[in-house]
Amino acid sequence: PLAGRGNIAIGQDINLLRDNLRLPLNEQHELALGTNFSRNQTTINADLASANCTQFNASCDLSSATNRQLNETLFINAWEFSAQERAKISPHVTLIGGVHHSGEDYLNKSYTEPRLGLEWDWSDKTLLTAGWGKHNQFPLGQQVAHNFGNPNLEHLLAEHSVIGITKKLENDWSFKAESYYKKLSNLVVGVPAPTNYINAASGKAYGAELLIKKEASADLSGWLSISLAKSERQNDLTGESFRFQFDQPITTTLVTSYKINDDWTFATKWNYHSGTPYTPIIGTHADSQFAGRVLPDYAAINSGTLPDFHRLDIRFDRNYIFDTWKLNTYF
Repeated sequence: PLAGRGNIAIGQDINLLRDNLRLPLNEQHELALGTNFSRNQTTINADLASANCTQFNASCDLSSATNRQLNETLFINAWEFSAQERAKISPHVTLIGGVHHSGEDYLNKSYTEPRLGLEWDWSDKTLLTAGWGKHNQFPLGQQVAHNFGNPNLEHLLAEHSVIGITKKLENDWSFKAESYYKKLSNLVVGVPAPTNYINAASGKAYGAELLIKKEASADLSGWLSISLAKSERQNDLTGESFRFQFDQPITTTLVTSYKINDDWTFATKWNYHSGTPYTPIIGTHADSQFAGRVLPDYAAINSGTLPDFHRLDIRFDRNYIFDTWKLNTYF
């Protein structure tokens, strides 16, 4: 969507055609094919002040930005084709190989991206996994729209790597642990008109996730997830690096459900995450263009951190069963 100070009206029609096919070739091989075609018709009537704001410029000022207009109907066709083969190369090891091709006719870009995976049945209760692949993403609408953006942008690119282990334990317990690394490129930076936006930033994200689960086969069930993560961005024009705006190093969720008897159930849900980053204001200065107007002075991007957050929900359920109907109440 377009963002700014002013007026905008957007109408959109999307037609989508999708199909997937799985072909078991034999006991050792399975082939999966997929296709996706979409046609997007978007009508935009906009009169907005746009300042080319992105996460890389905290001092973006809409108040003094120049108004721009756009009255246009856009037609964007996009397509995806994928092929993936699962090959059992030994009694305990499965190799997964695939390719994903996608494209669109607005920026006139297309990408062919490989994907690889490995599954190793270490034992009846232990599965080791690994994966690697390349991905792309269309920029935001404002960043590629005529007058407001740059119709010559490239897609955002990412390279993902992940390894993991899944293990079944006694008494319906299990756990899954994964570690990942993502390398990002072609991120979009706002620059002065007439270019408005360019692909001139990069980033990375890495971390580990743990999921411990108790199946609902007894009175007690639930799960615990813990995520340790780090996400960074870099403006390749200036060399400035900073935390991603949604970077939260620790995220935890604990969900429990205990069946007291046939009528009563007690459940809890607890969420915790470390503080979200923000850009502090450290002072003010007079606007050199508009007399009497005061502008903020910002610290380094996302150099501040909000307090940690947590929330606990507690719930009691009571079931009533009658001859021909039943009622569930909760507090």
